[in-house]
Amino acid sequence: MDPKYYLSPFVLHQLRYAKHYFHFLKHQSKVSQNKKYFQKHVGKRCFIIGSGPSMANTDLSALQDEHVIALNSFFMNPQCNEVLQVSKPEKYYLVPPNHPPQTAAEWVETLTTMQQKIANPLTMFWGIDYNKDHWRTLIEKNLLFEKFNIQYFYSGVNTREGYRLKRKHLNIARMTLSASNALINALSLALYMGFSEIYLLGFEHNHICVQKPEEYRAYHDAAHYQKELDYDFGDQRPRHINFEILGNNFYTFKIYLEIAELYPETRIVNCTPGGILDVFPKMKFEEVIKR
Repeated sequence: MDPKYYLSPFVLHQLRYAKHYFHFLKHQSKVSQNKKYFQKHVGKRCFIIGSGPSMANTDLSALQDEHVIALNSFFMNPQCNEVLQVSKPEKYYLVPPNHPPQTAAEWVETLTTMQQKIANPLTMFWGIDYNKDHWRTLIEKNLLFEKFNIQYFYSGVNTREGYRLKRKHLNIARMTLSASNALINALSLALYMGFSEIYLLGFEHNHICVQKPEEYRAYHDAAHYQKELDYDFGDQRPRHINFEILGNNFYTFKIYLEIAELYPETRIVNCTPGGILDVFPKMKFEEVIKR
């Protein structure tokens, strides 16, 4: 039997923290550069853009005049450069740590495509962890995004097994949350920067309800995406996948609830049409833009 079954959640958390912190020290000097973004946008509002299916039918042109944090596969959106082409208000791009089943070669292919598609060399935040083929290794080894302002954050704080959210773990200049959803990393960044209003777009969080690949994400052409489709919808779909999705959703929604509790002064609103993310109040995107 796995030894972890004999350990309490508290002990497990401490052991995992020590393991990740030891590896984090290798990147500490690089990650600490994020201090310059602390409270940079106090009192401002921003929009965080995900890759949910609603993004295929949402006109984002008005976001040229807003602070934006784009995530993951937004580079595949036809309006990507329309939204990110201007630097004021600031536009940011965040990608959480990579993970299997994709290989390093497949990730490099995706990164190369991303670099080609994003016309404006903006500030990018890349998540790294103990994975040997993490983003920093792939980007520096392959000389990618040389014209971009590249920043790294380290995801190492385990958010499961008895974890209770602490503000200090949302500090992207130190070791931060190891989350199962990119939105948690993006919220950490937005809160660290001091935004007082945060609006979410493209976050259905309804993976457990999806029956067809086209209902899962707005974009399907990235090099790394086929393996995700095969894992989630292919003939070899694991029998335990629904339990895995439920577990991820439970811990993800738990962090959202704790963020709302820790930051009552910050207005976090979900502008995604449909979906099951009901932790934050909802509002129509068009109404927010009018404001």
